[in-house]
Parts: sequence; structure tokens; C-alpha cells
Amino acid sequence: MACRIAAAAVGLTLLLAACGGDAPGATPAPDPTPAPAPAPTDPAVPTDPASTTVVAVHLVRSAPTDFFIEPVPVRVPAFGDAISARVTAAIDALIALADPADPELFTSVPAGTTLHRVSIDGAVVTIDLSGGIVGSSGSSAQELTFAQQLAHTARVDTTISAIVLLIDGQPITELWGHLDWSGPIEVDPFILSPVTVTTPLADDEVRVGSVTFRGQATVFEATVLVSLLDSAGNVLEEGFVTATTGAPERGTWEWTVELPTAGDYTVVASESDPSGGEGRPPFSATRTVRATD
Repeated sequence: MACRIAAAAVGLTLLLAACGGDAPGATPAPDPTPAPAPAPTDPAVPTDPASTTVVAVHLVRSAPTDFFIEPVPVRVPAFGDAISARVTAAIDALIALADPADPELFTSVPAGTTLHRVSIDGAVVTIDLSGGIVGSSGSSAQELTFAQQLAHTARVDTTISAIVLLIDGQPITELWGHLDWSGPIEVDPFILSPVTVTTPLADDEVRVGSVTFRGQATVFEATVLVSLLDSAGNVLEEGFVTATTGAPERGTWEWTVELPTAGDYTVVASESDPSGGEGRPPFSATRTVRATD
């Protein structure tokens, strides 16, 4: 994994603020009481916003030479104020999200995984999962990204820094033979995607005219390179925008462009390459939307 210096706490705060969720810093002190898992909501099915809230689940993106994970907003049934309820809702939503709307994202969570419960002790979240995932043929990349999907998704509050995994209530030392699970797995900020597009969501329909794309970035000098492509791949507009902060912090960016006619459009958001080709290939994220009259 490439060492991308990222502030994971800031990134999650910004994502939840942008999606209308509570900022992590506003949560009460961690509740050590285990919380039963609420039924997850299919994120593809529209729900009543008055009875739901937004959590951030973390999915995997494959870049040319690396794997990254990035936050994706998911609407779930409303829950109480306890931090354990928030973590439970987020982990359950992660497990349920088997088919992300964005085709460039995927999950390393094994099919059939179920959540028994979560509990919190200080900065560590204990996640108790079903035993069917033990001993499966997961690769080293899948095991690493699975661990960080759990860790970042559980980090709904800045006080949380690590997870412990139980299987059917029992500690484990290994899962697929590539990681040591005998102790806490710490949240790794270096694995977050350098650039993300958070809104509009993948395959959203927007109106012809002015549309604002938004995302997160941890990039050199806060510079995000942006371009707009039509359905044939022609570049209609390109330039750069400045994120609210540059690396090593994680900021937000936005770009407003005109979609001239009905049809599909893709925005590409990329980091620059200050290494002049000496480092890994610059990272890019895309988002395709459909414009209607």
C-alpha cells in the first residue's frame, strides 16, 4: 500500500457533515454496552429521510498498483444516541452492501457474513461476526482491505482507533492466514483513497444545467485536477480546484460545471504528480451521472 498521509478523523467528519449526518466530535462518550444489530436497509431502495440517518461505510477501490478504501454514504434506519448503536448500524450496513452502486468500488466482506453484536471499551471496538468466514480462501489483499473496511467503518467517532475481531464470541489469531488478529487492528489512515467523489451519487439523475460535484482529497498543495467527459469520452471541460486543505490533512473540494444537454456525463477527479513520474501513478476517481431535461 502506498503511504498516503491522510487524516482519517477529519475525512469521516467531513463526509458525515456533507451527507447530513452527525459530526463525530458531537457524539457522547463511548457506551461500553453491547448493542443488538438493527436490520440493515438496502441502500438502493428510497426511504423516508425523517426515519433514517446516514452512516459512512468503507469500500475498496483498485488502483493500478494499490488498493485503497474510501467512505460511501448509506442511509439506514434511525438509531439512538449511543455510540455503540451508531457503530452497529455502520457495520451492519457495510455487511449488507454486497453490490455497490459505483462499479469501480467493491467489498472484501465475504458473502454470508453476519454481525452478532459490537461493544466498545475506550478507543477499541470489538466486532463479533459469524463463524462461516473463518478459513475461507481470502487473499492477502482481501484480508488487509477487509480488516480496514471494518476498522474505518467502525470509526464513527474520533475517540475510536482500533478494532478487535471475535468469531462467534471467541477471540481469533488468524482468519485467512495473512494477518495477525490476536490483538487490536488499528485504523490505517494511509489506505484511504487520495481523492473521492461523494456527490452526486453514482448513476444519480440530475437536471441539465449547472451541477456541483463534491468530494474529499488528501493531495499535494490541495490541488485536485478535474475534467468533464461526455458519453463518448470527449473532454468537454477541464481544470483544477483547490481543496479546503492540502496533505497531510484531508479536505473537501467542489466543482460546478454545465451539463449542456440530456445524456450521461463523467467527472474525473485526480491528484497531481509532484514526483514527476518517480512515484506510483497518480490516483483518479470518477463519477457518472445522467442529465435529464
